[in-house]
Amino acid sequence: MAFADYDITAYGQMLVHRARIDAYVSAIRAAVRPGDVVMDLGTGTGFMALIACQCGAGRVYAVEPSEGIALAEQAARDNGCAERITFLRARSSQVTLPEKCDVLISDLRGATPCFSTHLSDLMDVRARLLKPGARWICQTDTLFVSVTDLPREQDRIFHQWDGARWNLDLSSALPLASQQPVRRRAEPHELLGEPQAWARIAYPALASPHVRGTTRQRIARAGTAHGLVIWFDVELFGGARYSNAPGQASGPYSPVFFPWPRALDLQPADEVEIGLDAVASGHDYWWRWTARVVRTGATEPAATFNQSTFHAQTIARADIAASAPQHPPTLSPAGEEARFLLARMDGKTSQAALAAALRAQFPDRFRDEDAAFARVSEIRRAFGGR
Repeated sequence: MAFADYDITAYGQMLVHRARIDAYVSAIRAAVRPGDVVMDLGTGTGFMALIACQCGAGRVYAVEPSEGIALAEQAARDNGCAERITFLRARSSQVTLPEKCDVLISDLRGATPCFSTHLSDLMDVRARLLKPGARWICQTDTLFVSVTDLPREQDRIFHQWDGARWNLDLSSALPLASQQPVRRRAEPHELLGEPQAWARIAYPALASPHVRGTTRQRIARAGTAHGLVIWFDVELFGGARYSNAPGQASGPYSPVFFPWPRALDLQPADEVEIGLDAVASGHDYWWRWTARVVRTGATEPAATFNQSTFHAQTIARADIAASAPQHPPTLSPAGEEARFLLARMDGKTSQAALAAALRAQFPDRFRDEDAAFARVSEIRRAFGGR
C-alpha cells in the first residue's frame, strides 16, 4: 500500500541512507532534553519520534496526513512509547495542541526544499505551535548550482518527442519539454565549474515560502553545457550535516537538472550569470531559471535563456476561459456526487446507506453497489473526519 508519496520500500530506503539518518539522530540527541515537548512534523514511520522518546521527551506530537501513520503507531507500541506519542493524522495547518513545543523535528524536502507547502507549513507551525526560542532540528539549507554537461539527459528529454519513426511531427511538445526540470543523479566530473551557492534557507528565521537567488559561475574546463543542476546541503542542530550533492551516496533526494533549450559549447574563463526563482503557489512551486553566457573578451552575451515551469503547462482554450474572474463555474458530474454525499455525511448515516442513496440518485453512473461504495470511501478519505 502506498502512503501518500511514499510506499513501504521508499520509507525503508530513507532509513538506510546513512548520511541523512545519522545526521538526524545526532541532531535529535543534541536538541531533545528530558521532559521536552516535541513536534515531529511529517513523522512517516515514526522513526524520529521514537528517537526523541529515547532522548527523554515527555510528549511527542507526531503529525502525518498519510496512511503511513498506522505503521508509526504500531512502532510506538512495539517500542514502549505509545503513552508518550500522540499521533495526529492531519496536515499541520489543521492541528491544534494543548501545549506549545520545545523542539521541532521536520524533514519535508523533496528533490529540493521548495517542495509542496513545506516552507509555508514551517512558518505556520512556528507562529502557532512552538514556544519562543524553540529548538529546530533543521537549521539551514544551502542551495547550490552548477552548469553541467549532461548530454544523455538532454537527449532523453528531446528524443522522446521524435516522431520520425511513426512518420509524425510531434515537435509542438519540444518548447514545453525544455521548460520542465527532472530529477537526475549527477557526478562531479559532469560539472563545468566550481559549484556556487545561490540561496540559503535559515529555518528558525524563515520569513517567506519563496526562494530566490542569483550567482555567477566561471567555467573551469571546456565542455558542452546542457543546463543547470541544483542540490542542497543541510545543517542540523548541533552541527550535523548531510547533502545530496553530485558524488554523494544515493539517497531519497536526487539533484535536479534544469535543461537549456539547446546545448552550448563553453571554454575555460567563460562566465554564466544564473538566476533561480522558486515561487510558492498553492500546493506546488513555479520555477524560473535564467542564464546569460558571457565569452571572455566579448561585449555581447553568447546566449541568453529565460525559462519557467509555467511555460511547460498545457492549457486548453476552454480552461483559459474558465479561469477568468467573471466566469460562473458549475459542478461537474463528480462534483455533483461529492456535494450529494457531503450533505449526508452527518456522523449517523452509515457508508453502506450512503452508497445506496448515491446509486439511487445517480443510477446511470454506478454499475453496482461496489462502485458506489468506492466513491463514498473516496469522499470520506478526502473530506471526512476520523
